[in-house]
Amino acid sequence: MGVCCPGLDPASSPVLQGWLTSPVVERLRPRVVASARVSLHGVAPAAQAWLVAVLHRLHPDRPVVAITDTLKAQEQLHADAATWLDGERPQFFPAWDTLPQESRLPHADIISERLETLIALRRAPAGPRACPLVVTSVTAVQQRTFTPED
Repeated sequence: MGVCCPGLDPASSPVLQGWLTSPVVERLRPRVVASARVSLHGVAPAAQAWLVAVLHRLHPDRPVVAITDTLKAQEQLHADAATWLDGERPQFFPAWDTLPQESRLPHADIISERLETLIALRRAPAGPRACPLVVTSVTAVQQRTFTPED
């Protein structure tokens, strides 16, 4: 998984290019700007990754965070969004696989993915297309992590 591609034009994906100027997306744009939140409730599961990819392309100057209800949904949305983004890999922010009171460390892949995502978010204001698309779960965003200063 990697950070968004620096210097990439927001409309460069041939798959999404035509959709970015469609009437549906044009009606969505002011709603997103006004509230900064979009609920995917009521959106068909097959269309959710497309919508997340479109939102990411519409707002290349700020991070887009897609929050799912389960790990399985997170994995599916992550894979599908990567397909819509034509090779660009969204960040995957997993939940810890251990409980706070357990004496074992989380799996190294989970630590790595969480740190990679936090670093990408910290570096986000560096320039155009530097802002990541993050796919996570409700559980993961409720768990403690480092502060931006750390």
